[in-house]
Amino acid sequence: MRELMIFAVSVLGVCILLAGQEFRKVREWKMTEEDSEEEMGI
Repeated sequence: MRELMIFAVSVLGVCILLAGQEFRKVREWKMTEEDSEEEMGI
């Protein structure tokens, strides 16, 4: 039972890490998109 808890926590941690990386990528992409729009004068 204890091993199952450790496994569940580690899987959850990996999911949080992956979600955090995806969120960071999306934020960077949106920021660069806004910058390019300013350069174009839109």
